Amino acid sequence: MYAIYSTIVGLGIGTMDSNGSIQPCIIIYCLDKHLVPYGEKELPKSIEGWNCDMREDYVIFGSCFDCRIITNPNPGCCIGLHEPPNGNGSVGFLVKENDSTPERAGFLTAAHVAADNWRDLYYSNSLLSTLDGFPFEYRIVHPLPPTQNVARVIGRVKELFCGNWGPEGTGIDAAFVENDEPRRGDIKKLQIADARNLRFDRSIKVFKRGGTTGETEGYLSDNSLSVCLDFTNGFYFFDRCYAVTSINSPFFEPGDSGSGVFLIENGVPTKPLGIAFAFHKRSQTTAVCRIDKIIDAFNLSVYQYEEESMET
Repeated sequence: MYAIYSTIVGLGIGTMDSNGSIQPCIIIYCLDKHLVPYGEKELPKSIEGWNCDMREDYVIFGSCFDCRIITNPNPGCCIGLHEPPNGNGSVGFLVKENDSTPERAGFLTAAHVAADNWRDLYYSNSLLSTLDGFPFEYRIVHPLPPTQNVARVIGRVKELFCGNWGPEGTGIDAAFVENDEPRRGDIKKLQIADARNLRFDRSIKVFKRGGTTGETEGYLSDNSLSVCLDFTNGFYFFDRCYAVTSINSPFFEPGDSGSGVFLIENGVPTKPLGIAFAFHKRSQTTAVCRIDKIIDAFNLSVYQYEEESMET
């Protein structure tokens, strides 16, 4: 679809009003629903018998500048590349590499936050660790605002994938950053969300902590969202993502890329769901890549420190 229609920036599943009744539909996010570029056809009104609902929107990553400096950042802290261009994102889940000796621990963030050449890595369609020339030196800092010239290198990227992973082609924009200095304290392994138990009718709330918007809540609304980012040297799409819809205030803004999204159960954030990495600006729909696919690809476990609380 992205190759045939240059104005499409996302695909999803939802509902629309059809002759006075609410019907399931395919959502087509596009730059302009009336524009038909030269050499292209009109956007489809239906696909394989399913009506299409055109919604004008555009997609951007979330990255900005902000934060204070500590050696071991917490989920939601701002981090970024040491070398410019060093637009920042957020720390996501704390993770450990399974069966590693010595132990490797750190955190997840978005791949486009942790590597300035993420576009090249996207087209390689490979884990960073399998590429010729690995290990590459992507140094991650926990920065102060850009008005001050102080930043400390806190870790280095040990694994990364940017693209569509596995036989199903599930969108992943994630990087594992190993801490330079070990963090001490009692930890517990977190049980991740089971995709088989999820519903996408906005009956499930989710929580995230990001570097820009802080703690926000939203509704889980889709498990098949596709987003496409168009740059001058190509387009980059991510399929089969979770979608989160903002409730009252924006769930995600620039600077929040990489932040971890949790299920809310009994009013408390509990199970990791995925990494927020991009959003449709107008509809305030956030794309979240699945944590189960990420930890499987990277051979990681998600944990938190006993003193750390994600309660809102």
